Amino acid sequence: MDPGAETARGGRKPVEIHAAPLGRLFAFLVDALLLTGVVFAFSMALDATVGPAVSFRAEEGGAGNGFMIHRDRVMLAWILNVALGAGYFIGSWARRSGRDLPSTPGQRLLRIAVGRTGGSRPITLAQATARWLLLMGPVSLCALLGIVAPASRAPVALASLAWYLILLVTTLRSPAGRGLHDRFSGSIVTVRARRAGPGSSP
Repeated sequence: MDPGAETARGGRKPVEIHAAPLGRLFAFLVDALLLTGVVFAFSMALDATVGPAVSFRAEEGGAGNGFMIHRDRVMLAWILNVALGAGYFIGSWARRSGRDLPSTPGQRLLRIAVGRTGGSRPITLAQATARWLLLMGPVSLCALLGIVAPASRAPVALASLAWYLILLVTTLRSPAGRGLHDRFSGSIVTVRARRAGPGSSP
């Protein structure tokens, strides 16, 4: 039996157990790795279709090589990356999967799921979107500012770091493991419990 997972006797509703922060972090790292592979594949396809975002060229006089940043292609790549990330997380959290609460591939590997507070129900599309914006919005904003307003990237990066520290502290201090992103979106992360069958031992 997985650590922390409990199954009620006689097939009754499983006991809700909050997922440990370390398990949630590891699940996120797995998701980040999977998503990076997907983004890389799409980026290669985008480069082959419209050209690379950065191209190299010989400088005048032949004294070394220079490079040119194509901002329109960089912006297109940013839009693609954000769309893929949003689709990955929001689609996973808002997906209806029978009686089980939805989860990302990384969360499923760790047997944890995201549900709505006050009952074992999936979160809505609006809640999943709000949760993604609170978690990944700052990173996406920093990447965008690096393209359109490089001078403002540093202060926004510091503000983003402060925000993530707040999320970490509020998650660790919450008895239910609910950081501000969970509280604002009305979500909770729990351990996916095994369901008891007719022949299950007590």
